[in-house]
Amino acid sequence: MGLTATLLALGCRTLIGAVAPISDVAAQPLMAGVHAALAAGRPPAVALAEARRSIDPADRAAFATGVAFGCFGAGS
Repeated sequence: MGLTATLLALGCRTLIGAVAPISDVAAQPLMAGVHAALAAGRPPAVALAEARRSIDPADRAAFATGVAFGCFGAGS
């Protein structure tokens, strides 16, 4: 949380980041979904939520990765 607090204090409006160790391989589809939603004009918090909804709950690694990410700051 130290880096998040620092970036927000320096003027970053929103930060999406993992609060736990994650697998780069498992994070790739989630982040692709987040970036696609951002490119479509969704606010960051909505983009993360939409990307999480696309995760197959039976894929334990992908699910754990999805819940490890949070949206901090304005989120809009």
